[in-house]
Amino acid sequence: MTIKNIVQKQFQLATKVIDEENRIVRFTISTESIDRDGDIVRQAGLDFGNYKKNPIVLYNHSRDKELGNGEEWIVESTSTSMDVKFAPEGISQFIDEKYNLVKCGVLRTGSIGFIPKDYGWINIDGREVFEYERVEVIEFSVCTIPSNPDATSSSKSFRETVKIPEPDISDDIESFEIKDLEEYIEIEKLK
Repeated sequence: MTIKNIVQKQFQLATKVIDEENRIVRFTISTESIDRDGDIVRQAGLDFGNYKKNPIVLYNHSRDKELGNGEEWIVESTSTSMDVKFAPEGISQFIDEKYNLVKCGVLRTGSIGFIPKDYGWINIDGREVFEYERVEVIEFSVCTIPSNPDATSSSKSFRETVKIPEPDISDDIESFEIKDLEEYIEIEKLK
């Protein structure tokens, strides 16, 4: 099995602790703002069907750094929110640290990972913008560096338009790492 055309879009998040006893935090996980990459993700096209079967929340897209689970999704016309239930206190010092950083407002950005289904270029106010009209959400990560224009710093994100080769990973999907794609893209930029 191979994964191809994974896109990660990072956003400045509005966060609100809604249940401190159960460690539940509401995140704005996506908006229709045009990000620094010149992309826009249409909220009505977010498909959470498969993600809801295993709604893991990660840290910085690392599959070995689980934080908790997504519990409720609120899709509005221009933004989408999700309630994240962090693992119980004491399960992991790492998770406790990240939860406390979120709770005190130090860590407040995140990224959705998705597979594009319908996409293409559109013109918005004379600007060419890459529009993701329909996507399958495959993960959400609390992250340190956002791509959304409301964020304080920028980052590179995967673009569906980048030619990414099929990873050489046999049938073992667990051996595939997102960082492998990042390294390949950086090498291709140097050519």
